[in-house]
Amino acid sequence: MALDDLIPQDHEARSVGEFAEKMSLAPLYARIAAVEGRPGREPIDPKILTALWLYATIDGVGSARKLDVLCKHQHAYRWLCGGVSVNYHTLADFRTAHVELLDQG
Repeated sequence: MALDDLIPQDHEARSVGEFAEKMSLAPLYARIAAVEGRPGREPIDPKILTALWLYATIDGVGSARKLDVLCKHQHAYRWLCGGVSVNYHTLADFRTAHVELLDQG
């Protein structure tokens, strides 16, 4: 099944994804230390992590471990991931590093 077919067109997760796309996340991009052509994993786009945490908050989820499970098993979260693999450690690190940003969303 294609990712876009996982949830209906009017699903709330799509609205959250659109909101995250419109957010000004320049400070988050500036903090990415990865350099193309160097060893290491490509960083996860901050828009994905922001959208996941915003949707999780709406859904009453505050645990990175629970969010990790949802990203693997719930269609709305899988759609927000857009095929990108996330883990609880990355989710927790992002949440604690960007409390102010996520709390204002």
